[in-house]
Amino acid sequence: MKLIDKNKIIKKINMNMIAVLPTDTVYGIMAKFNRENEIKINKFKNSDINKKISVIFYNKKELFNYIEKLSFFRKLIIKILLPGKYTFIVDLKKEYALKSGFDRIDFGVRVTKCKELQTIIKKTGPLLATSCNKSKEEVYKTLSDLKKIKENIFVYYTKDLKNKPSKIIKLNSKNIEVIR
Repeated sequence: MKLIDKNKIIKKINMNMIAVLPTDTVYGIMAKFNRENEIKINKFKNSDINKKISVIFYNKKELFNYIEKLSFFRKLIIKILLPGKYTFIVDLKKEYALKSGFDRIDFGVRVTKCKELQTIIKKTGPLLATSCNKSKEEVYKTLSDLKKIKENIFVYYTKDLKNKPSKIIKLNSKNIEVIR
């Protein structure tokens, strides 16, 4: 683990490296949106390499440019609840997913309220993002937790976070379903 400043984090992410960043919920492990980085993140977490990871955007306009059309009601849910502590499972536009090396289009998506993270995403593009922790461990929320990271990962630390991970709501099926 190496604590570095925001500009260095942006540079490292743009070089396809993974980083730990604060969100509006917990610290997240993040990287540029591509299949190679999803595998890297899952290896870091000791998860199945095919475990799906969400995508985080800096604003709703950017998010709606990347996802398939939704019904008025489902779009309204996103407009009301984001940015914030929610992840919605939706379908990304096929060309976007394929261009990034994925063979699926269903992804969890979020829009962050965290100003530091918004600034970073504006300069890197949407990021894969999942809670920072090893599989089956508690989510990392403090500098002391983050010091458990032994891998060569870059960390942008701002403060201890006391929140729970986001609520997950599935919107891309017949019924709207709360997953977590």
